[in-house]
Amino acid sequence: MTGCFCAFTSLTMLTVNRYVFICHKHIYHKIYNNVLCIIMCILCWVVAFLFEIPMFIGWGSYFFDQKNHQCAMNRDASFSYAMFVSIAVIGGPVVFMAVLYVLIFRRIWVRKLGVYSLNKDDPLWLWKARRETVRSSKTLFVVFLVFTLCWTPYVIVTSMDMTNSFSEETYLFTTLLVHYHSSLNCIVYILFKR
Repeated sequence: MTGCFCAFTSLTMLTVNRYVFICHKHIYHKIYNNVLCIIMCILCWVVAFLFEIPMFIGWGSYFFDQKNHQCAMNRDASFSYAMFVSIAVIGGPVVFMAVLYVLIFRRIWVRKLGVYSLNKDDPLWLWKARRETVRSSKTLFVVFLVFTLCWTPYVIVTSMDMTNSFSEETYLFTTLLVHYHSSLNCIVYILFKR
């Protein structure tokens, strides 16, 4: 669980990094120097451990999950903790990242619109600005889409299965998607980034 929580905080920090680089480039190098990057990495692990503390003080527990075939959070021990993980630890970062990606997309759109509007004599200037915005934003969008598609089924299953009645196959498939996400980003970057 700590590794999963750290992955979420790391992905969130990566999105913040992209946002600052694209939307606030003038402060990027002040924030992302070697010392602060190391502190941010350590902070990701600290936050991950903090999210897990409730498990050790009775708000939830671990067990060998027969449906997932692994040691995992006992969804039946504390539904409120399972909901906390689904909403705060997974849902919160997803919404936060979505907002940042929209702001990044908006920034790219405004910049491309400004550049192509200099040549308003060209009847296709608006279409060209739109095309360049999509081309520039495609990788970011696909990375976020892959993240959302891999994690959303797991969140839905763990949130909706209050009686632990969903099938083993459902749990194995959603857990597979969650773990598969880690290996997809490199493929996305290879396919979408020249």
